[in-house]
Order: sequence, then C-alpha cells, then structure tokens
Amino acid sequence: MRATRHPTARTAPGDAPARRDVIIRPAPIAMVWQGLGVPHAAIAVPGVSLGAGDALVAVELTTICPSDAAAVGTGIGVVAPLVLGHEQVGRVVAVGPDAATSDGTRLVVGMRIVWSRRIGCGECDACLGGSTSDCVDAREYGADRLRRGWELSGGFASHVLVRAGTTILTVPEIVPASVLAPLSCATALAVAAVERVAQQVEVDGETVLVSGADLVGLTAVAMLADEGARVIVVEPDATRRSRALDFGALRVAADPSDVVRLIRSERAAGAEGRGAGRALRRPVAMLGSAPLAPDSVDASWGSGDGPFGAVAVVVGLRDGSTSPPGADTAGESGADRASRGPWPESAILTILRRTEPRHLLAAVDFASNAWFRYPFADLVGRRFPLEKIDDALSAAAEASVLRVAVDPGLR
Repeated sequence: MRATRHPTARTAPGDAPARRDVIIRPAPIAMVWQGLGVPHAAIAVPGVSLGAGDALVAVELTTICPSDAAAVGTGIGVVAPLVLGHEQVGRVVAVGPDAATSDGTRLVVGMRIVWSRRIGCGECDACLGGSTSDCVDAREYGADRLRRGWELSGGFASHVLVRAGTTILTVPEIVPASVLAPLSCATALAVAAVERVAQQVEVDGETVLVSGADLVGLTAVAMLADEGARVIVVEPDATRRSRALDFGALRVAADPSDVVRLIRSERAAGAEGRGAGRALRRPVAMLGSAPLAPDSVDASWGSGDGPFGAVAVVVGLRDGSTSPPGADTAGESGADRASRGPWPESAILTILRRTEPRHLLAAVDFASNAWFRYPFADLVGRRFPLEKIDDALSAAAEASVLRVAVDPGLR
C-alpha cells in the first residue's frame, strides 16, 4: 500500500498546510448499504482530503455488532446509502495536520489504534464538559448517511477516515484484533454499566445479577469478577450459560425464577455447614442487555427471601425501543420517569445507550490486561473478506453467534 500526500492549501512559510490530499494505491474500498433486500455495493475512494486532526486508518479487523445486522434486516434507525460498521481496530496510514491521540500524543503512520463511535463537535457545553453522548451536533461512524468527502465513514471498508473530535487511543501490538475491535461498542458499554453499578453500591463480596450472556454481558461478568463480585448470569441459551462460567460467573441460571432457588438452596447449604464461604446473597444490582419482561423483573427482584437489588442497568436498548418506566436514560435526553411499573421504588434504574470517552479508555485498559485471562478472542467466530459483507451479516444474524468478523486482508 502506498500513500502519497499533497498539501492543498497555500500557507505562509513555516505554517502547516490547512489540509492534505492523500492518494492511496490500491484505492480504499467501502461497502455501501443501499437499502432492504439490496446487496452492498463496493465503491473505490482513491483519494481523501485530511483536515486538521484527521487521520486515515487501514482497517485490520471489524466485528459486526448485532445492531448492524438488525439494521440491515429491518432498515430501522438507518437511512441508505451508508457505510455501516463501528467496531474496528486499524493502523494509521496518513495523518492531517496536528492529528493526535486523546492524550495529546502525535499520531504517526503505523500506529495501531481504536476510536470512539461518536464524534463530538468540540464546541457545545456537553463536549466541553467531556460528554460527547449529549452532543446535539455529533456525527457517528457507521450511522451517518453517505456523503461526498466522507465516504470512508464506517468499519465495513478497507479504510476509515477518522475525523477530528474523535476519541483516538493506541492499543498494544500483542492483543489480538478480535479482542480490540469491539472495544468502542460492546466493551465500552460494559464498562459504563459496571461503572454505573459501582457508583451506587459496593460490589466486592456482593452478588450481582447479569441478564444475558452476549458480548456485553460476558465482558461485564469478567469486570465484576475482577472487582470481587459474585456474579449470577441469567441466560436461556445453554451454550452461552456454559461460556459465562469461563468469564468468572459463579452460578448460571436459565430463567430469573431459578435465581431465587439458587440463593435459597445455597443459603440452606450454608446453614447446614455445607459449602461454607460460597453462599450467595441477595443481588445488590442487576445489569444486562437481554430484554426484561415485567414478569421477569418481578421474579428477578422479588421480595422477602427472594433476591432484591438496589441498582438496575439495562444496556444497549436501541433507539425507538421502549424504556422501562421510571428509568434514567444515560446518554439520551427525555428520560421517562412517570411510572416505575414493576420496579421497586428503592431501585436506581438506568438505560445505557451511549458511552463517553472515559469508557473507551477504561475498555482499552481492561482488554490490555484481561485478554490472556479470559477467552475473549474465542468469542469472534467466522471471518469473512470485505467483499463478502452480505454473507457476513447473514451469519451475524444467527442467534447463537456473538460476533462475526470482516477482515479486509482476506481474499
């Protein structure tokens, strides 16, 4: 791959050029979603114009988030044409003037990086306060409609034009790409969920209920286990339940009602002198991305001898979904607090849809230290070449799959 840079603006001697034109050979390819039932179309983008703070990144690996597979299957929440994909890791191949990582380190060609899903405007009160999730003028990778000058706007491409205002972080060479690619979405969401729980209750030595053993749930299990929590995972799929034990879950259950029986049986065992030191307590918190029906909520939270919690965090509810009544919606305005429905008054209920730059930073730190202790690399299944993106999305839509990957280097 060869990149040729050309300054495009006249500048005074000693000044940096305002923009840099970059010609890439062979030309970067983006796979454009054209609408329901229509195959993706490949477009070549031989040149890009890099402004101050911009960087062109060659994609090493992209993982397919379930939201992308759902968008292609339903068309909900997306407008064609666009380049989907927001979970990826890559290497810098060209930089604009003053391009830097989020800690101020100058970006140079060859750096291995991950970046945030959202691009803050950098000028509004939310951005100045460090909260890009509330920026009203934010753009989003893999979600903005295709437009001239930013064709390389999503991870379903050989390259991504990473714009100024993006949270950019370098990542270790030793960590597998399959671990790093989901950091900006699934891992960051798990960080935000665990952070929210830890802000309200002490988890060390306490029981925490995780609903759903998807990638977000399993990551949260590992993080909670590292914090000393005793984690129970509720997951109807037997394979996923078994996998949760590899990520630090103490117990698994197929149904929320099974949690009550688990706690009662272990409490009885402790009273009889059996299983000392491992008896479960009532959960102090519940988090997860699995749908929570009212009857499941009743069964999970319960009363009396049943489990009861102080904090509930529902992760990754899509735009347009109905939030549980009484929820505080983090990363979204207009939270519905009218009625708590089945949720007890003492429960602090939060819906997480978006993350902040600090969550991506914590995700990188966690992955860098946990990838060899937990089998995260095994959670990414089949890999497809970029031109087979439609086949990859079909595979990703299968219920048993946690992640499918797109590797632009495959042929």
